[in-house]
Amino acid sequence: MKLLISFAIISLLSSLGAIAQGIDPVCNLTDFTFPPNVSLPELPQQFSALIEANLGQRLQTFTVREYFDEVGNRGRLETAIPTVIGTVEGIGIFDYDDAEIFLIPDRFGNETVECGVRLIAEPTAILNRTFGFQLVNGSVHIGSVLGFFGLVDGANPRYLGPEIARGIPCLRWQTCHVLDNNSYTLDYLFSAEDWMDAYSDGPVPVQIRLLGSRLDGNGQVLRINHTYNFVAFNSGPDSVPDEVFVVPNGLACRGRIPGIPLPVLPPYFSMYLENVRAETKESQIIREFYDLDQRLFRFDFFYNGRFGGEPGPATLIHDFNLDVQYFINRRLRSCIVSPINTTFGFDVEVGDDGLPQLKSPSDLFLLSNEFNYSYEGVSNVRGVDVDSWVSIRDFQRFSANSFLTDGLYEVFFTRPEWTVSTLNGNGNRDPVPWRLKVSGVFNFTVNGTTNVTDFTAVYDLFGFSVEEPSFDAFDTSVCFAPTEYHILTLAVPGNNSGVDLRQLRRNVRLAIANFADIPPLQIGNIQVLGENGTHIFVTLHIQNLTDIALIDNRKTANEILSSILMGLEPDGRLPFSFNLQPGSPITPFFFNVTDGCINTITEAESSSELTNAQIAGIAIGLFLLGLFVGLLLAVVIACIVKCCRSGNYSVKPGTYEKHKDDDIALE
Repeated sequence: MKLLISFAIISLLSSLGAIAQGIDPVCNLTDFTFPPNVSLPELPQQFSALIEANLGQRLQTFTVREYFDEVGNRGRLETAIPTVIGTVEGIGIFDYDDAEIFLIPDRFGNETVECGVRLIAEPTAILNRTFGFQLVNGSVHIGSVLGFFGLVDGANPRYLGPEIARGIPCLRWQTCHVLDNNSYTLDYLFSAEDWMDAYSDGPVPVQIRLLGSRLDGNGQVLRINHTYNFVAFNSGPDSVPDEVFVVPNGLACRGRIPGIPLPVLPPYFSMYLENVRAETKESQIIREFYDLDQRLFRFDFFYNGRFGGEPGPATLIHDFNLDVQYFINRRLRSCIVSPINTTFGFDVEVGDDGLPQLKSPSDLFLLSNEFNYSYEGVSNVRGVDVDSWVSIRDFQRFSANSFLTDGLYEVFFTRPEWTVSTLNGNGNRDPVPWRLKVSGVFNFTVNGTTNVTDFTAVYDLFGFSVEEPSFDAFDTSVCFAPTEYHILTLAVPGNNSGVDLRQLRRNVRLAIANFADIPPLQIGNIQVLGENGTHIFVTLHIQNLTDIALIDNRKTANEILSSILMGLEPDGRLPFSFNLQPGSPITPFFFNVTDGCINTITEAESSSELTNAQIAGIAIGLFLLGLFVGLLLAVVIACIVKCCRSGNYSVKPGTYEKHKDDDIALE
């Protein structure tokens, strides 16, 4: 009888089996050859019950909570079993459809783990000793309810009349079992027809008794006396809710079948990330702009002044076309330019050529296939039903000087039927990341000293947009001195009616960059000045690159402007075109060119910048997609300052005018 066994003490079934022969039967099979004159009550295919097992010969009692679902092809056991080493508690979830058994915890391997998996590839002992099995169309299916109660293999219950069990009026049936090495009877006591049970109106199992004997390996006759009391027996679909057959979220089970694959992230996006830190009673908001196609990344955070200096917003922009990073203090209007840091950059990986590369979206979110994510199921986060996946990280390197051990990473995505609207009102029904949970031991090295700390964090993602960010999100005009650029004004045929000005600025930038074969960010601060009814006037900055830009055949602003003006047509048309409306390319006219004129800040104003020691504390505690960005970014900033003061390129910035139709320009 399968209910004798739980996964935690599979040795119990052996109490009904032996290796010898010749035992005297405890019952006569000939008395059980005819169908009973009173039939057993019909057993439900779906039920749950608390079962108290009293093993008389062992002087032991244990309790099992059972969920049996033959219709849903699944089962669950919850046990608390006394052993010589103390009480052993555990859960077993049997998913026959996906051919997996989850043991929580798993104590049957070389070491105990929080959750282990056994694959149901064929009928095995663990199935025999729990919910049983039956082959359906060649696949292993959960055993039948009759098999679970030991009522198969020709068992003909004999009706023995009424009996009282636990004070409950019952009807009693008995079966006889005589095998080569053991013999026993099973007595079934069901509540009477007119008895009202707490969970059911009809007859339910109240008690099952097993009496018999077997031979042990030494030829000794062992008596068996088991009594099983069924409590809170509930039947029907409501007795086996879906949630009891789901592995708890955040619990990674080694060897689990991946299941539903992770959604594919877009090649560009923007979002806000909230990090709530209960231990410091604060929350931090991070903003990101990511564009794999244009090889650009922007990271915004707010420095709260905790480590000295003035609080205020800061921005870090990585331009992988130039291998240059821009650190911008937006309150002080100051900028430091340096090579992209390949040691601590959380968005950076080093290519085969030794140069920095922008990580793919999957690598940035730590969702690459190498991490073996497993689908967990549906849970509710911030009032939304979302899908979740979990991954174990025994070792996860974040950068050259940081890694995570004993890690667990959980990611939540919206479901395909859910629509997410962005700040500009556009709706998206593709799954987007919704929440991230990370835990483990974080290791990072700074100045030769390795720091180790336990780390647990939950991060919510807001406003996730799959639209390609505007180039204005990566504007670096504030980082260039007055002598470093020219202002070119274009006259574009047409008017503002129906024109997407944000897309117009993008098209203008790409048209010039493609014509001059320069990085797009060398064209900055594009403004739409207005129109005269026949033309739209657009002004832009053609900027010099910094001395540290690691690209071949670098072109100065003068060289770029010269090539543009040399290509002018006699009527003043410029040598490139772009779309004003989709599918309608137009050619702009040259209108004017002037030198840059920006008011720089004074030395007195710039003296309020942070010192090296203060910068080292900037953004401590910030976190981005599994990375201790606060700790990493602090080191990055310290390196930037060090490079700046050792003679690398740095300028004092000027003003930056916010675009009226765009909320992402530097402020």
